[in-house]
Amino acid sequence: MIARRLHSPMPRRRALLIALAAPLLTALVAGCVDLPTNSGVIKDTSQPTSNGGEAVRIWPAAHGPSSTDSPLAVLEGFLQTAASDEPDPDAAQQYLSGHARASWDPDTVIVFSSESSANPVSGQPDEFEIKAVEVGQVDPGGRYTPTTQPKQESYFFHVAGDSKTGYHIDEVPPGFGIPLTQEAFRSYYTPYSVYYVDGQPGTNSMIPDPVYLRAALVDQDAAARLAGIVLAGAPSQYDGVAQAAVTGLHLANVTITQAEVAQVTIKPQNFCLPTSHVSCDRLAEELLATFVGVSSISSVDIYDQALGPQMRLGHADNVQDVLAKYHVTLNASKPTRTADFYFIEPPGAKNDPNAGHVMAKLGARTLAIPSQVGPSTMKYGQLALGVDGSTRQPVLALTDVNGANLYLGTPGSAEVPALVYSGAGIKSLSWDVFGHLWFIATVSGQPTLFRVDTNVNGAAQKQSVIVELPPGDGAIQQVSVAADGRRVALVYADAVGALALSVGVELNTGSQLYLNLADGSTQPILDGWATIGDVEWNSSQTLAILGAEQGSVSSTIAEVYTDGSPVFTPTDLNAVTIAPPIFTASIAWSGSGGLLAAYQDASSGSLQIATYSPSLGNWQNPIPGISPSYSF
Repeated sequence: MIARRLHSPMPRRRALLIALAAPLLTALVAGCVDLPTNSGVIKDTSQPTSNGGEAVRIWPAAHGPSSTDSPLAVLEGFLQTAASDEPDPDAAQQYLSGHARASWDPDTVIVFSSESSANPVSGQPDEFEIKAVEVGQVDPGGRYTPTTQPKQESYFFHVAGDSKTGYHIDEVPPGFGIPLTQEAFRSYYTPYSVYYVDGQPGTNSMIPDPVYLRAALVDQDAAARLAGIVLAGAPSQYDGVAQAAVTGLHLANVTITQAEVAQVTIKPQNFCLPTSHVSCDRLAEELLATFVGVSSISSVDIYDQALGPQMRLGHADNVQDVLAKYHVTLNASKPTRTADFYFIEPPGAKNDPNAGHVMAKLGARTLAIPSQVGPSTMKYGQLALGVDGSTRQPVLALTDVNGANLYLGTPGSAEVPALVYSGAGIKSLSWDVFGHLWFIATVSGQPTLFRVDTNVNGAAQKQSVIVELPPGDGAIQQVSVAADGRRVALVYADAVGALALSVGVELNTGSQLYLNLADGSTQPILDGWATIGDVEWNSSQTLAILGAEQGSVSSTIAEVYTDGSPVFTPTDLNAVTIAPPIFTASIAWSGSGGLLAAYQDASSGSLQIATYSPSLGNWQNPIPGISPSYSF
């Protein structure tokens, strides 16, 4: 009997950014596959996890298959052993024979959201079926690929043998690997960000690509795996965008000294030379950023295998300086303080002369102060604070009150701001650290994506962005660009009119900008939501959203998994979930973790901006204002 899986191969999905682990729950076989009483499943009662959940560990079966095991017991023993939190491929392979032993892939993880018990197929007692919803796979390199339009499918296993000689599984579903629920996968695997340098000329940034390694790995083994991934180069979706600092190198080994130095030895390829340390120093910085999740590493040295430790080819020893140099901010999921931010004075009394003027809230000052931008007669409706790409000075993107004109102005200056776009429906202003301003405007009745580049002498240059959405999907709604300027989060209407959120990689051909969300490499992170009012990069690694799922009566502010694992239930959202004030229209985060919400007060109807207090768990110090924006 040929094992079969009824759904087609999955398209490749780009993986972005790191995710916080969900509470440790049960693996596939522990939760839903009926196991014999001697299955070896041991529950650690109330064993706490890092975020407060209770742990259920899955141990390998106490023995391989024996002549007394029934076909069903053999299948259950294999699933349990394969899914144990310390997997042993050799132990699991004892349950396999023939084609199954050759085709089973212990280096691939199959991630399920729900599953059923194993049941014999009617009329075929030697074949068993498990019904499950596969939501993604993790490849041998640790990258997560979500399933497109996941639905319940059937997985078939064939067991051969007899009661005298014993039974073995001789057919497994094509591509089958280690089966885990989504929750167990997040618990058994540790997320890391592998960093690649931006290959675009004139930039100095790193782009994080998340990978997952088994949590049971010791630091040295984890570092070796991560270094090998870095040296192998960026995945295909980053072609022409990001790359390793030095290409063509191969890893010999990694050792970690008692002084917390990761000594990375490469095989001699004449790419890193003793006479020129620039490239290998940059590679050391790339590795140091990647090793952030390895607690026993505080610096990196690179050596050539042929030259030995007496000739150091690259060095990096201050991770905070490295992250700042390459515009990388780590996850600041819990706001810590209020940074400087700008906003617009909202309408107050009738004919309020101050309405539409720019205001600044600087640090711990109690009151906001006016900040002149252009002549006093100019009034604004939206703003976003960024950095001019050519002067590296703060610059404000501003729209008029009707969203018809877009300006670039200098905070505190009476000089007339520069008009960079005229049209209609301008909204969703978003900057990266290199002076690129992204926004949406209505053209011929359709929302269209644009980018303004201030990295030029003279007038800023505006370009339209060609957006390729999945077939049948509708208009774009919101845009938010990561600090590195390459990863762009886009909210759009799906084929049935609900809202979806995807992250794409910006490709610049020199004459045209592209953002492709349609080729299967960037399936939605969120899909089918009722509202997504705002989306913001909380750091280089996570996205914060303001929205509500279908059927929800109120919005939440939450972080989502940008690695590609989709949101199906509330437990799939990041643990940091905050209830915003009623009628919140937009949010703003700072790199230091400050969180703002702009909303309409339910009792007075006034437009307010409040700051979230993580220690008290509430919103405080409301001030009149709209369209808040933090400085970098």
